[in-house]
Amino acid sequence: MDKGDPVVVLEAMKMEHSLTAPVTGKVSTLDTDLNQLVEQGYTVATIEPEPTPLSES
Repeated sequence: MDKGDPVVVLEAMKMEHSLTAPVTGKVSTLDTDLNQLVEQGYTVATIEPEPTPLSES
């Protein structure tokens, strides 16, 4: 996924909030089930950042 792509959608008080990827990479863990209640600060997913290419000098 690319930075800014939607990762999950949370619902709070009948409103949906899309959480976007902060970095380009791949989802390495998804720590929730569909319709699971989560508390503030809960880690919903972990994204493994894409390795940064080394610049050639």
